Amino acid sequence: MSGYSHLTLAQADEAPIGPSTPGGGARPATGGTDATSVEPAAVPEARPDVFPFWLIAGFIVLMWVMIFLPQRRERKKHAAMLSQLKKGDRVQTIGGVLGTVVEVRDREIILKVDEANNTRMRFTRAAVQGIVEEAKE
Repeated sequence: MSGYSHLTLAQADEAPIGPSTPGGGARPATGGTDATSVEPAAVPEARPDVFPFWLIAGFIVLMWVMIFLPQRRERKKHAAMLSQLKKGDRVQTIGGVLGTVVEVRDREIILKVDEANNTRMRFTRAAVQGIVEEAKE
């Protein structure tokens, strides 16, 4: 068996009340305290779990990677596309206007938006959303 003594109900009534010494006998009360009024051992307070700092830092890095890196990549692609604009490119602006590039300047471009009336409009380079591929028939 495991070292525990098995007592019957009759034997349990005869067992001493109160804390016992390792030898098995009842410990006498000392220091003027009653043997039945022994204070329990101090139990350390349960401390709430502290959220680890490395987990917060990892979450911030993950958010930076998931949000800012793709945006940065798109800005670089857009800037490269704007730097390669040339006369004759068919483009679409952020407002949805379709036109053909007639002239490219430092900060603006001139688009021909209507062939019949030879209508031209000035836009900033940043207003160009992308180059439109002509559908081949």
